[in-house]
Amino acid sequence: MGNLQITQISTIAVPNPICYEQPLTKPIRLFIRFEQLMSQFAGHLQRTTPEDAHSAILTLLEIYQLTMHVDLKAEVMREIDRMSLAMKQHDNDLMARNLEMLQTGSQSVSAIRGQLGGHLKDHHFFNLVRQRMSMPGGINSFDLPIYHHWLAQSADDKKNMLTNWIQPYSEINRTIKEILIQVRKDCRSQQVTAEQGYYQQTFKINEHYQMLRVILPHSISAYPEVSSGRQRVSIRFFDPLDLGTRPGQSTETLEFELMYCGL
Repeated sequence: MGNLQITQISTIAVPNPICYEQPLTKPIRLFIRFEQLMSQFAGHLQRTTPEDAHSAILTLLEIYQLTMHVDLKAEVMREIDRMSLAMKQHDNDLMARNLEMLQTGSQSVSAIRGQLGGHLKDHHFFNLVRQRMSMPGGINSFDLPIYHHWLAQSADDKKNMLTNWIQPYSEINRTIKEILIQVRKDCRSQQVTAEQGYYQQTFKINEHYQMLRVILPHSISAYPEVSSGRQRVSIRFFDPLDLGTRPGQSTETLEFELMYCGL
């Protein structure tokens, strides 16, 4: 069972719904995790307090760890090749423009030199923080005075350093965002019903999707958990009546929008 990425979208039929995204392939799952961390980093970078600089560093550490044991550049290039091949099956101006944008992204990823994150691998300051992060409360002024000194620098100085450290990730993030835009745009949608909080759908043999999107109005208090395989998807809805206890499956009949996405 996967964890769903939650985003806000807006449709005419359901004002301000909640969208739960479920990746169906390993590359898309990786890209969504990376996209989310990059978005968090950007939010911290916009603010100027020492606490936000600290949060930015911790997020950068997560980004580094996420990409440390996977060749993100290779994953992006393979996904672009797959999507480009699918787009070439559709001879129209829109697909041609989308294909051109992906090819531009491919060129920018190819231009990234060395291993992604290699600039931080032997970075003294970064590695000190990374080592102390595994200890609860380990990042403090007496265990890591160099970090305390860094936090005391001006907001502009810290922002410049953080911007420099994130730069290689920002370059590939632009291409990943373009891939996810294409996946999220290429969707078919249907209104479906979950009886007693449960819905199941079997895929046709020729159906190969990259992502599911479960669209719920705010009036529905339940949340979905998605289990997916090659041939079918199952969605169970749970009522979080008390966050301190394990929720039970909803017994309601719930109508929602289900979107099947990806070239």
